[in-house]
Amino acid sequence: MTPKAEQLWTRLFAQLRRQGRLPLRSEQLTPQEIAAHCSEADGEDRVRSFVHDYYYPHHFGQVAGALSEVEAEALVASFEPGAKAIFPPALNSSDSSPTPSVHRPLCQICEHRPVPSQPT
Repeated sequence: MTPKAEQLWTRLFAQLRRQGRLPLRSEQLTPQEIAAHCSEADGEDRVRSFVHDYYYPHHFGQVAGALSEVEAEALVASFEPGAKAIFPPALNSSDSSPTPSVHRPLCQICEHRPVPSQPT
C-alpha cells in the first residue's frame, strides 16, 4: 500500500468522524463497511468511490485504480470544511437555486446523524 493512500484514508476517516457520519464502533469496521454505511445513511457514493476506485486498488493490489491520486485527493478535500466554496453544488440550468443537501441534521443529544428509519 502506498503511504499516500493511507494518508488520504486517515484524512477521510477523520472528517467522517467529525461530521458524525460513522456508525458506532467504526474503528472495527473495514473501509468497505464504512462506505456502505455512508451510502445507506446519506444516499451518496463519494466514500464508496474513494474506497473502491482508489484505496483498495492501492492497498491490496498496489496498482492504480479508477481514480487518480489527484482525483482522490480532491474527493477527500470535498469532505473538509470550506469545501463548498471549492466544490459548489450542481445547479439546474433552468433553476438558479442550489440543490438541497442530502445530509440529515445532527442529533441534538449525541451529535451524530440519526439512524435511517428511526424516529428523530
